[in-house]
Amino acid sequence: MRDNGAKRSEHWPHYENVVPPIAPQVPEELAASLATLGVPRNFIGKRYRLSSEVRPVALPAFGTLVQFADSALGALYLDPSNGKVISPTSADGPIIVNSSLRQFDDTVRTVIEMFPFYNRGSSIEERQGVADRMRSALQLIDPAATVVDSFWGNYIDDLEIGDFATEDVLESFGAGGSS
Repeated sequence: MRDNGAKRSEHWPHYENVVPPIAPQVPEELAASLATLGVPRNFIGKRYRLSSEVRPVALPAFGTLVQFADSALGALYLDPSNGKVISPTSADGPIIVNSSLRQFDDTVRTVIEMFPFYNRGSSIEERQGVADRMRSALQLIDPAATVVDSFWGNYIDDLEIGDFATEDVLESFGAGGSS
């Protein structure tokens, strides 16, 4: 992990996996997967909020999906038909977040382990370097996750334009954000 001068504190991002309450209507196979693998409790940058209960949600354009979290980039669901983590934020169809729940957990863990990313006032070259390293790391976990206009592709774009300076991330954690 890079050290860009930030001091670790109680507000330092860390990976924590939890098993949230699961509604009885969740398909058995998905409920078992959730109970075994769990989901990340938090994430970096006010982008993720764990649902109080994992539950099926009927979405007219997409069918019944199982919602487990919300994010600034859209709600996060498991697709019971294939186990993919998706965000149905596009009229063209669901956007793949990750190809499986395990890959989602591994992706979140990797992003958190890569923190700190850069300081405020960092150069575009430094931010592009961080974005390139993250893209490469996430492609090793799940090649489908980093395509253009995907959840993680957009996250990396936001990282590159400066949305995740260490100081800003630590302030959001300290301010009680569900980062």
